[in-house]
Amino acid sequence: ASEHPHTTAELSHPLPPISDWAGDNTELRHVKQRILDTFVGYSKRERKRRAKAARKLSREYEQAVAALSEQRGEAGAKKKAAKADGKTAREEQEDMERVYKSKLSSLRVDPLDSAAALLPYLSRCFDLHMSAQTPLNSDGIRWAYALHAVNHALTLRDRVAKNTTKVNARQKEIVEVERKIRVAKRKYKAAKKKGAPVDPLPELPLPLIRRDQGFTRANVLILLPTRNAALEVVKLLLELMPHGKGERTVGSKKRFHKEFEPEAVEDWLEDPEKPADYNWYFKGNTDDCFRLGVKLTRKVIKLYADVNDCDIIIGSPLGIRTLVDSKTGREAKGAADFLSSIELLILDQTDMLMMQNPEHVFFLLEKMNRIPSNPAQSDFSRVRMSHLDGLSRFYRQTLVFSAFDSPDINSIFSKFSNNYAGRICMQRTCANGAMEDVAGQVQQRFERIQCELRSLEDDRFEYFISAVFPRLRVAASDHTLIFVPSYLNYVRVRNFLEGENVPFVSCCEYTSGPQIARARGQFFHGQVPFMLCTERFHFYRRYRIRGIHNLVFYNLPQYGAFYSEFVNMVSGDGGCGSVLTMFSRYDLMRLERVVGKKRA
Repeated sequence: ASEHPHTTAELSHPLPPISDWAGDNTELRHVKQRILDTFVGYSKRERKRRAKAARKLSREYEQAVAALSEQRGEAGAKKKAAKADGKTAREEQEDMERVYKSKLSSLRVDPLDSAAALLPYLSRCFDLHMSAQTPLNSDGIRWAYALHAVNHALTLRDRVAKNTTKVNARQKEIVEVERKIRVAKRKYKAAKKKGAPVDPLPELPLPLIRRDQGFTRANVLILLPTRNAALEVVKLLLELMPHGKGERTVGSKKRFHKEFEPEAVEDWLEDPEKPADYNWYFKGNTDDCFRLGVKLTRKVIKLYADVNDCDIIIGSPLGIRTLVDSKTGREAKGAADFLSSIELLILDQTDMLMMQNPEHVFFLLEKMNRIPSNPAQSDFSRVRMSHLDGLSRFYRQTLVFSAFDSPDINSIFSKFSNNYAGRICMQRTCANGAMEDVAGQVQQRFERIQCELRSLEDDRFEYFISAVFPRLRVAASDHTLIFVPSYLNYVRVRNFLEGENVPFVSCCEYTSGPQIARARGQFFHGQVPFMLCTERFHFYRRYRIRGIHNLVFYNLPQYGAFYSEFVNMVSGDGGCGSVLTMFSRYDLMRLERVVGKKRA
């Protein structure tokens, strides 16, 4: 553990543990002040701005604590009155919890929305899975992990530079002692012939061994879904970079802004007709194939550095996958060696990464922290023993941030989180669910499928063709939209409808713009009774489909908000439609986001 950079303090001062949110506010001030004092290279104006933000956060914290203390006093009076009424201890405890939860929800106090709440966990090297990322707290999350990544990379670079100086100094000392030994041997022979006394030979010092590196230089990997997200993260990295005596020069800055900023001004503007999460996901440049190497030196921050000679790699799973496949054929020998020494892995907006293509994410994670096939540039005298033994994955910190929990995201954390320091999961409970956002009066029916895990999709399809579709056909249901989240299930249902000679239109993520417009028009005017739609199509387009009278969810959507959005499309056409949702006992996470935890 002493060889690993994570064992040292990540900040210049150790951070205190997080205190209770309803406790003394001096801890929060202490954390914020130490964060501000860590990087003293900012200008005076910037320090004033940051101090003002810290004071505002402290005032909000004090107001929340005062309100909770007042409510606690009221709850104490109610507790005494309850004893007089003969209430049991369990009932009194439930009343107290209800009072605190209602007060917290009214004040909207959420410690996860603050970067100061994450930094102590990050600095102690825990693997972290936070499934509560929202457009509101995303800036704070990125600020926290950007600070942690900069501190980790600079700490490692400084340690390597200092040890290199010591090793070189010891090597010079050894060379000088060897020269003295050769001179002393010549004097020894001459003195032996004359019979004169001989001085002892000088002792040769041992070489200085410092194992402080990996096989390659890159030690931080940040996976992001779009170029706009990478633009924001790189800006944060440059802002948090300590300046020291002089400001560091940023290389290839014009090229970076040209490639990562959107060409049209309209791409920066939010669409008022789209939901807030859509504007958050698809703001700015939405290209999902990119990669960027950031190299840190004493005076220059070099962007677009080679992946084998940089400190921080920022990219999308697709962009890095194409780099691995492009090196002399598909998955050539040594193509993924630049991933062999990653010590800090960050997955931001993991739900969107899985919506793009989960195969690319799992491919990169499988290739990570392996012994390189072609370690030509590695200095084995400086490589850590944990890397040489193939145990570097146990010293890698993995940070996963997503908007919700899902089996795919949980499998990333459970399978690839092997950190010896332990791991922490932060979850946000869905108390009410998206069902409460339904505006109109629509009949909503949920039907549970009896199935086993190994035959889940087959049983779901059999239930659809035997129990659901005959009812739709007998009732001559027109304007029926069938929502199918998975593309594989979409192809299965589409082939079934084609085999039954049922007129329908379909929209998926691969449908072109003219085909989508034609399908929406035919469905709205009643020319076809059925329409198929996938979750990825709605995720990337967010069209309002008119003319829906009946809605069938082949499975619950991953994003709970999609349920209320589609149901509101039904309620907008007279309010006389119906909604049928198929689910199984293995869809608990999706069901919680729709109906709430208690109902699920």
